Amino acid sequence: MPGSLSETQAVSVPVALVLLDGSTVKGTIFSYNPAEELLVLFQGIAGNGPNVKIIRTLFIKEVNVINDGETDKLPPQLDLKARLPSMHAGRERSLFKYANLQLRVAREARVSLLQTGDRNTPIAALDVLTKLARIYPSIHWDKEEGVIRFNQEVFVKGTPDWNTPVAVAVDGATDNSVSLVDRIQKALIKK
Repeated sequence: MPGSLSETQAVSVPVALVLLDGSTVKGTIFSYNPAEELLVLFQGIAGNGPNVKIIRTLFIKEVNVINDGETDKLPPQLDLKARLPSMHAGRERSLFKYANLQLRVAREARVSLLQTGDRNTPIAALDVLTKLARIYPSIHWDKEEGVIRFNQEVFVKGTPDWNTPVAVAVDGATDNSVSLVDRIQKALIKK
């Protein structure tokens, strides 16, 4: 095959190929790979699928470009100008949708968490609640005692106010609860 056409220039070009044995094959170039010495020729739709011929370029004697519209054009889904977006674009879009979904879920959880307080709840306590809820999503505000409750054994209270909160475990708490108190206290110290 003559080297006058590049890979992208050859695609969608209607041609008549004269092979070394003298036979002529007509169609539209679907794919051309000079490195592999392959040419894929689309000859239309036959039956349930496309009629395609794969030809080694070594066996092509002559290439004639047909301009009279005699050959079948590539179907729209196979046309070079109507290509699907890249796989990365689809993945990025789905990642974007997933990230938006996660942000929406987190925002709704934060709003529902902030609505658990009443008018007497200090703003600093709500700040601590939202900060800890990012790390421990199952916590809640205990209105009766005015503390942030993790479980029956562990809670956070403001001493003397919510500007200096402290994690506390009840007397007789398990080792897991004591280690949870240590982790919570470290999270509270970080700004």
